Amino acid sequence: MESSHGHGDCSSLVAPCACGSPSGTESLSETPDNHSGAGSSWVRPVFLRVQEAADYLRVSYNSVLGAIKNGSLPAYKVGPRRGTYRISLADLIAYAESSRTPNTPSRRSGNQRTGSKFKKLDTDRLLNAWKRQGVVPGSPEE
Repeated sequence: MESSHGHGDCSSLVAPCACGSPSGTESLSETPDNHSGAGSSWVRPVFLRVQEAADYLRVSYNSVLGAIKNGSLPAYKVGPRRGTYRISLADLIAYAESSRTPNTPSRRSGNQRTGSKFKKLDTDRLLNAWKRQGVVPGSPEE
């Protein structure tokens, strides 16, 4: 399945591995780099482009860009002049977790007894006002 930015299904993204390993790629999880010496515990961070981050979260490019610009999603600006943004996978996951909504049942709006969307409607007062204005025939009750 080809995505709008031309590299297929983003659920199986892989980043090129600069070590020259036979596989030539590594997954997008932050894993120890086993190629830099025996017993090394250094973790190579994975950086995503804005579009890749948007695909990962299944939101629009502009949603991710807006989160970067308003400061809620940390990103790195790399490159000369205008540069491009790169987002750490760990930062993206932390942002998604911080955006989680509480698991509370939604409150029904309106009057549950009558099904009206008005929460605090005084029907007697409204009817009297309509009668005074001539909307409803009859005399206002005092």
